[in-house]
Amino acid sequence: MKIVLTMVAIALGLGIAVVAGVYGWQQYESTRTAALPTSTTQTPTMPTTRSATNEKPKPVDLPAAKSDAAASAPSATTTRPADTKPAAPPTQAPTTATTPLSPTPTPATPTSAAQSTPGEDTPIAVPAAQNVATPEKLGQLITGMTEADVIATMGSDGVETPEDELGAYTPAGWYEVRWPNPDGSYIAALFSDQGTLAHVEPFNMPGAYEWLATPWYAVPKWLNEKLTANNMPIRVPAVDVILAQTNTYQFRGVLANADGVVVGVISGSYYVDDPSGRFTRAMEGTYEYAMPNGAADANTFQFSE
Repeated sequence: MKIVLTMVAIALGLGIAVVAGVYGWQQYESTRTAALPTSTTQTPTMPTTRSATNEKPKPVDLPAAKSDAAASAPSATTTRPADTKPAAPPTQAPTTATTPLSPTPTPATPTSAAQSTPGEDTPIAVPAAQNVATPEKLGQLITGMTEADVIATMGSDGVETPEDELGAYTPAGWYEVRWPNPDGSYIAALFSDQGTLAHVEPFNMPGAYEWLATPWYAVPKWLNEKLTANNMPIRVPAVDVILAQTNTYQFRGVLANADGVVVGVISGSYYVDDPSGRFTRAMEGTYEYAMPNGAADANTFQFSE
């Protein structure tokens, strides 16, 4: 009896083992088959989220693709703010045109020797500085002009001469202004203590020699030469000269001593080019002065050449 029960138990165990093995094999095959892809060309899809009502989602209509021309042009229903300007479409160069990376070099044009660039050993030409004092401006200066008038005529303020460089017998309070040129020549204008032009004198100025023969320069120069020759203690710093009639001028000026004190006056007539040929020029007149030390003199004079 025990043997029979044992055999039955073994038989049941084997049967259960077989059934369990078969079932396990089927589960293994089912799982392996599900894990393998059914096709190598299958496109994976994104999971779709369903609504709580399990309603199938409706397909979404995508806008149709527009052409480049349609995409760049606004539709008839598109509006823009009033204060916004539409962006200008980009300008595209023609596809057939080519732009050089650098400008095309221009062939060099042969130049003459005067136009060629100077070498290291060739001095560079520097334009000469323009003269400020010229014979033309000298001829426009008239005694009695104000300093402002003289500056306007000369075109600049000039340089005032230091007092210690003023000529002897210059009256106290008078001053001199010079307009120098780059070549060293200049025009010196002597002003009275009232600020009016009393005398003009050019220095080493080419082209001014004709002006030196005019009565406005010749009369005071000739008078001072005669005073120096006669050892007189007075000089003529300036005179006023006016045309009286043909070939005749009238003059009047002051006399100053070596200390710059005005001590007297001088006046007379100046003649040029006598028609009879007796003289080239002549002068006559009177003078009077009184020195601070009490010495005085008054006389007439006359001379010619």
